[in-house]
Amino acid sequence: MKGGYDKIVNWTAEPLLKDPKTISLGEVVKEIKWGNGDGSVAVQTQKNTYTADAIVVTVPLGVL
Repeated sequence: MKGGYDKIVNWTAEPLLKDPKTISLGEVVKEIKWGNGDGSVAVQTQKNTYTADAIVVTVPLGVL
């Protein structure tokens, strides 16, 4: 793709980045827990605790 595939990623992420509560980047996760039988996920970071229906975690390949 002319200009690189970053254009597709940025275009896809644009609506998510409009609301700062929709997606959090660059936070160090301390713990991930399944919810209380409702299918939710609780994520504890160094600064906050988030509850969501789903999460996306990215790590370097060496960590896996």
